[in-house]
Amino acid sequence: MLLDLSVENVAIIDRAALELGPGLTVVTGETGAGKSLLVDAIALALGGRADSDLVRSGTARASVGMTIESAPVADLCQAAGVSPDEGRLVVQRDVSAEGRSTVRLNGRPVAVGVLRALGSRLVDLHGQHDHQALLAPEAQIEFLDEWIGVEAKTLRDQVAVAFTRAEDVRRRLSALRTSVRDREQRADMLRFQT
Repeated sequence: MLLDLSVENVAIIDRAALELGPGLTVVTGETGAGKSLLVDAIALALGGRADSDLVRSGTARASVGMTIESAPVADLCQAAGVSPDEGRLVVQRDVSAEGRSTVRLNGRPVAVGVLRALGSRLVDLHGQHDHQALLAPEAQIEFLDEWIGVEAKTLRDQVAVAFTRAEDVRRRLSALRTSVRDREQRADMLRFQT
């Protein structure tokens, strides 16, 4: 869950800060109020393309920071060598006027690819024509499994073990059939040669 957002020198935004509560957040307002810029800032902080056009005219760099609950991505954080601080992950993305970009997770520099992987599991932006994670079958299964709880994980693990065993039996059966076929062909060849 996204807990807060800070934006500095992004397009026409000098400074903006937003604290978010639990649940659904909807940003509304009149045309030109800056809603799209906030969405662009969030996308940038989640690993989106860093374009120097986002840097406010007359400034050296644009900066977007956000604090996110890290529980959904604890495994990715560990793989990236980032330790969540009290279950929170602080994302900092800076873009220079020359187009260079830096990314930090809890103060540690990381690659943009790591940020993209985290971002796809942390925040889902829904716009009028944007792709929605709810349409991905993998996401639907993950949401259902999470909603069901431990029972779903236990059953999923049992199915995985059964599938592995079935695949092993299928491979062995295929190897036996191939062996029998090879033996029969060899016997036919020997009978023909005698």
